Amino acid sequence: MLENSNNNNEIINIIISEIKDNLGEIVVNNTSGQFFQNLLDYCCEAQVTLILRASMITQQSFVDICLDNHGSRAMQKLIRKINVTNDEQKSMILSMMKKVMLILITNMNSYYFVTELFSSLKGPAAYELITALFHEIGDHLLEIAMDKFGCCALHICLEHGHRSPQRDRVLNLIVSHALVLSQNDYGYAFYYFHIYSCTKIPHHEVMRLLRGKFAYLCMNKYACHVVEKCIMFGTKQHLESIIVELIEDPNFLQILLHQTGNYVVQTAITRCNEVIIKYEYPFLRYDRLGKHVLLCAKTEKEKYRRRIMSYWPLSL
Repeated sequence: MLENSNNNNEIINIIISEIKDNLGEIVVNNTSGQFFQNLLDYCCEAQVTLILRASMITQQSFVDICLDNHGSRAMQKLIRKINVTNDEQKSMILSMMKKVMLILITNMNSYYFVTELFSSLKGPAAYELITALFHEIGDHLLEIAMDKFGCCALHICLEHGHRSPQRDRVLNLIVSHALVLSQNDYGYAFYYFHIYSCTKIPHHEVMRLLRGKFAYLCMNKYACHVVEKCIMFGTKQHLESIIVELIEDPNFLQILLHQTGNYVVQTAITRCNEVIIKYEYPFLRYDRLGKHVLLCAKTEKEKYRRRIMSYWPLSL
């Protein structure tokens, strides 16, 4: 009907006036929700403002929509229609998100809405809104970073967010909580995927905060991945610092025989040319996990010998 009509605005205004009081029920339904998303394709800026106001009539109604699978998709489509230069639209979004950010970003359906919001807000006009949203994230950082869906949303928000003091504040908070987050089943993933990549985390500061605790972290189910990443992609200075700390630790043998610690040591062996486990050999060769460390050391030692021999001048 809309495609073949020359009076789209008038028809759409009539439809909006009919559905706005029951918008919460309409968008969470599979069929009517799809109709709502199609309707948005024909809406002008003023009509988008009307729909946005109707969806945010109360805090609870907006949350209920976003927590629903179909409702979240409808709100994502709506947020793509937002004009960042429209002060009324920005004001409504900011006022609502200040109240419900933590609820939405930690839910399996609504976190898509939050990430879509960050992705859609582009240009200088969106700076103020993005900054305010990062402020809300910073106020609830630990709850978000240690949540299954919150940590995923946090990655995307930092990818798309403007560089601002509040965004830098979030990054600084992530770094300052390195020890806590690296041992969390979801928090560690942030360091694992972003340490030494782009400008996400200042890795020198992370190394400083974790120094003296690498031996303990090696034997943590989640933090061991962070230590491995530091070894694999750190500078030579970082590598030497970690290896020395592990070797000089009084529980080094325990690390070698530990279920996760032995993998960290194997990673360290593959990145250095020295045999760091020679004094532990008598204990390792009879242990199931210790044998893996010895095999790794032997393999790396043979590779190193072959590299040296490849530079040896051939006899005349």
